Amino acid sequence: MSIYIIFLNYVMISEETEVFYLEDLRKVRAMINLAIYDKHEGETDRKITSNYKRDYVYKRGLSMRLGVFLGCIILVLIYYAYMLFVKDADVFQLIGEHIFIRMGIGIAAVLTIYTFFCSFSYRREYHYAEKRMDIYEKRISWINGQKSKHAGKNHKKDEVI
Repeated sequence: MSIYIIFLNYVMISEETEVFYLEDLRKVRAMINLAIYDKHEGETDRKITSNYKRDYVYKRGLSMRLGVFLGCIILVLIYYAYMLFVKDADVFQLIGEHIFIRMGIGIAAVLTIYTFFCSFSYRREYHYAEKRMDIYEKRISWINGQKSKHAGKNHKKDEVI
């Protein structure tokens, strides 16, 4: 913060070159914002946007489904251990076909619900990362004095008469 205040004092010394220094001040502010972004979110956003959106959602969804499936299997094993050792249930009652069907339907329902909610959240996560990276690239091109690649998309070209 002290560097920023020293820079502001230096800007106000000369009135005739004040415009150039204010432009430099804007660039310094932009560089500070870029550095903050790089420190906090830059690396994760680069990892996210290095894939296509569909691939990113698929990879994250696949790892989530595997984790949920293993979690469900562990819960089923804990349930069987409880029934066998604490309740002294008959082994043949626990191996019945109808129990496996019920557990399979339960696991499929849990996986479907998780897939539905997580695919929306991963798409949103990708969208926000892509948006932040786009702003980052625009600021870098502005600092370098280049026009942004998105700068003239919505404007009509000037016609020479």
